[in-house]
Amino acid sequence: MKNNNYQAIHFITSLNIGGAEGALYNYLKNTSSRHLIVCLLDIGFYGKKLNKESNHKVIALNFSKSIFKNIFKIHKIYKIIKNNNFFKTYCWMYHSCFILTLYKLFFKLKLIWMIRHGNPNIKNIKLRTFIIIFILSYFKKQAYKIVYCSNKSKIYHENFGFYHKNSYVIENGYDEKKFFYNKNLNLKNRIKYSIDNETFILGIVARFHPIKNHSFFFKIASLLKIVLNKNLKIFIIGKDVSPNNKLLNKMINKFNLQQDVYLIEKTESINVYYNTLDCLLLTSKDESFPNVLCEAQMTGLRCLSTDVGAAREIINSDKYIINYDPETVKNSILDLYNKNEFLKTKKNVNSLRNNIISRYTIQKMTQKINDL
Repeated sequence: MKNNNYQAIHFITSLNIGGAEGALYNYLKNTSSRHLIVCLLDIGFYGKKLNKESNHKVIALNFSKSIFKNIFKIHKIYKIIKNNNFFKTYCWMYHSCFILTLYKLFFKLKLIWMIRHGNPNIKNIKLRTFIIIFILSYFKKQAYKIVYCSNKSKIYHENFGFYHKNSYVIENGYDEKKFFYNKNLNLKNRIKYSIDNETFILGIVARFHPIKNHSFFFKIASLLKIVLNKNLKIFIIGKDVSPNNKLLNKMINKFNLQQDVYLIEKTESINVYYNTLDCLLLTSKDESFPNVLCEAQMTGLRCLSTDVGAAREIINSDKYIINYDPETVKNSILDLYNKNEFLKTKKNVNSLRNNIISRYTIQKMTQKINDL
């Protein structure tokens, strides 16, 4: 593939819906130069959109579990690098950083590692991924620059061995036209799910994974249920959230919430559900820069979160940071509930929305990445 006036190349696992993927999509949609994006796996949701809507080029290598088949994919990466003269090579997430660092043995590459993870020491990381992180910590000098999406992520990784004189923090940016408050969306969804206006709707937006700590969320919800009774409904939204998920159903049954829970698979219309909820509760054990907190607040949705990654900075108030004691969290939510903290008044909506758009714009993120 000969150079078609591409300014830079990006390597990423895939461009399916996800935090890093969304950040790369937002950046590419708002940069004027033409870029080449190589997905190691499939082209994904965002990849299809970029090929259709922009002048960027996205290709997928479709790596498989077969080592023999991957030999040809490895050679294809070699040809892409050899036939092009890229000023910058962005590696999004650990696997891309690892693979392109190997290619630096053969080519002069200005590798920019885009680290998108929180604490590399956290449990629930796959052994293979942890080994890659460990190897990268020893080859950090092969990177031209290392970029993190939160200060905490930078601290965690540098303590792990990623210290680099050219390291930066670039927070994600958000489209204020995509996330907004709309009272009608709330009313329509309440009618759709037969939920009256007096019922409090608690939600979590996260892929179903141990690190997202859904079991802790359900424990809090079950304690709230004892107090609020029929005036509580729960929305679980995210990847692998499905009635067919046996482990998820087991959790719901354990806390006797079968009649109160609505399961919503990952959705492109997430703004509708942010408008539906009265409170978003993030119970993660680890995060880097939790997108859902920014997106939700732009719709005027009050968020409570564990103290993970950039959550405290994003929420910008210790009042809404929770600990890991379910009884304490329950009491905090009830106290805020009784004080009408979750009401989407004009004042509350504007305050939450301005908290995000004044600090985390796509334009700021794009400029910082361009300046690397």
